Amino acid sequence: MFNSILRPRGGYTGDRAHGYEEKLLAQLADVYRVAFFLLGNQRAAADAVERAYLEFGQTGGQHGRGLSLRADLLRRLLAAAEQVRRAPGRREPSAAISPEAGCLFRVPRALRTAVILDAIGLEVEEIAEVTGLPAAAVLHRLQAGWDSYFAASSEGALPARLPRAHVLRCLLNTATLC
Repeated sequence: MFNSILRPRGGYTGDRAHGYEEKLLAQLADVYRVAFFLLGNQRAAADAVERAYLEFGQTGGQHGRGLSLRADLLRRLLAAAEQVRRAPGRREPSAAISPEAGCLFRVPRALRTAVILDAIGLEVEEIAEVTGLPAAAVLHRLQAGWDSYFAASSEGALPARLPRAHVLRCLLNTATLC
């Protein structure tokens, strides 16, 4: 499915094309995880990822506004996920998710985005690039998002105040590529 997406229009050939594809594929797992935790459904997540990669491919592989490849893909994904979320016939969340992921879905969407980007290892400055928010706003959303997550977990779904590293590992292992 992604083969045509991974080659930019009028793009590269030979070794350069192979290196370009490798860079895009290296980001695919994180991009999918973000989509899954934003949308809560595997099919909707795959649709959003496809839209983001298609949009990126249509630009000829040019990064937007001096962003890194990862930040540019994630920024496009956030827009694509919002389009999928608002589309008619919205899909129901997946039933088979871990308790950790279930608590994450109880975090308000604006805060959840920051927490998810934190969970995949982005620094505050990178999250600011992806979301278009100032770093101070990102820090506020991270604090409020993690507080909301742990408040949801203390309502009985998880032992209270699991170590953040444990939660991050569980979240990352929940959404895998199909």
